[in-house]
Order: sequence, then structure tokens, then C-alpha cells
Amino acid sequence: MQQQISSQSFANKIRGSLSASGGLSYHYLAWKYHCRLWTTFTRQLNESLGNWRHFSKDLILIGPSGGYSLSSSFLASFGNIYVYDPDPIAHWIFKKRFPKISIHWNETPVLFHPNVDSLRGLWFLKTQHPNAALLLCNVLGQWPLLERVDASQMKNWCESLQQIFSGSQWASYHDLFSTAVSIKKIPQTMLVNPLPLLIESHDVERFWYNLGAPSVTDHLTLNIFNNARVRKQLLWPLTPKQLHLIEWVHG
Repeated sequence: MQQQISSQSFANKIRGSLSASGGLSYHYLAWKYHCRLWTTFTRQLNESLGNWRHFSKDLILIGPSGGYSLSSSFLASFGNIYVYDPDPIAHWIFKKRFPKISIHWNETPVLFHPNVDSLRGLWFLKTQHPNAALLLCNVLGQWPLLERVDASQMKNWCESLQQIFSGSQWASYHDLFSTAVSIKKIPQTMLVNPLPLLIESHDVERFWYNLGAPSVTDHLTLNIFNNARVRKQLLWPLTPKQLHLIEWVHG
């Protein structure tokens, strides 16, 4: 029995390391481009994180991977940090990046995974950490890539999120759209400044058309947080030929 459990645990670690939305491929991109292409995006994001008024000393991080988007100053503002990420390599990298930050890491998936009920996962997190703020680390837009989730399901789940973690006790940064386009074609001013909010579909279409994007992946997250207190949209050049439009939002 013990051998069977150990084998299952090892298999889960392998699956976590090969996740379609992260894992080894993402760690490689971070190693290659974190200092070259991601600096402006992470700076803008952490300015927003620093302005998030969450009224909590505890923090839940969902899917932060190696913490490439996060800063030590933001993390150090919390007394207890509970991380849920199934990637064991991410755990090791996170500790290397933030050696002075104490974290409680759990490789058991609770959200956005084929084997879990993501609505029940929200209640589980609230029950386990009733006084904690929740930060979704670029995972919400990955959900449709991992499971068959439509726009209606996405919207209903996000409404539940806002009810369960009421007030300003939740935040998310997530993909709105992504495309294969040369970063050299993007005006520098667009990369260094927050964008005007893209809300209407025709504005979105014009935006990508003007950038010469051949095709665009819709991550089903546009306008699912219309009632959020703060919304910002940022460009994230993931690679020299891959661009993501990210939204930062909190209650």
C-alpha cells in the first residue's frame, strides 16, 4: 500500500512538472526571458500589487510557479503565505528566489484542474484560511486550456469568487488574449504604460488588427470582472514572438 501511494505521489509530481500551463517549458522561458523581456510587466504588476488594499496578514497564492511575477517586498508584507501549485520544480525555484520568505507549499491542486471541482475548491480555501486574501497568479486564463470551460461557466465561477472572498480579499492577474506576433512591431509606449481598458469586442478586434496579429487566442476572461474595484490591462511579451494581454483586477 505504501509503495502504491509513493508511486502515485511520484506520478503526480511528474504531471505537475509537465503541466500544459506551466511546468518545465515555462521555467525555461522564465530562465531565458525574465530579465530580458518580462521586467516592465513585472514592475507594473508589482506596483499594482503594492496598492492592493486587502486588510489581511495571510495570503493564498494559486499557481505562482517560481514566483517570477512577484516581488520580495510584496511577499514580505504578509505573515503567512499558503501556496497551492502542483509543480514540485516551482516549489524549489520559489524558495531559491525568496529564501527569506516563509511559505506553506501544497502540491495538491484545488482549482483549475480536471480532477477537482473549482467551486468546491474556493470553499475549501475559505474554510482552511478564513482570514486570508486570495491571489490568482495568472491561472484563471489558463483554465479553458486545461478543461472544457465555456464563457458562462467562467463568469459563474468568478461571481462565486467575489461572493466567497468578499470585499477586497481577492485579486487576480490573468490572460485576456494571447497571440504570436513579433515584439519588434509593438510600439515601446504600449509596452511601458498601462493600456486604455479594452471592453468592447470591436475595440479588441481593432487593437489586434493594428498590431498585425494573424490569429488571437481568447482566454474567456474579458469583462468577467466588470464590477471589480480596480482593473488594469498590461502587455506581457512572453517571448520575442509571443504577446499576452494581461488584466490585473481586485475586489
